[in-house]
Amino acid sequence: MFIESKTWGGYPASEMAEVYRRVVPTGYRSPVAPPKEKKPKASRKQGRIKFINANKGFGFISIYGAEDVHFSESDTNGQKFMRGDRVTFEIGEDKRGKPTAKNVRLSQ
Repeated sequence: MFIESKTWGGYPASEMAEVYRRVVPTGYRSPVAPPKEKKPKASRKQGRIKFINANKGFGFISIYGAEDVHFSESDTNGQKFMRGDRVTFEIGEDKRGKPTAKNVRLSQ
């Protein structure tokens, strides 16, 4: 494949990079264009439901290789759990600053 060293229409190379970035919808990255910022992914932990009290709306999750974590029914997105269910969740803090499970979901 032959690459032409001239610029198109008299534009300098830096302006051509901007034109290609807007016109060509491919994975091509110009060496002049700034890199896209990546959003950090939330790290999800895995564990099992150790104890659950459906009447009071709370329970504990046993994390593999760590201490148990509390969760409340408000952090389950309306899902119902049973003891022994495998779940994934994110670690957050409650009002007192203690670790708690947020966005609790059944594992697949």
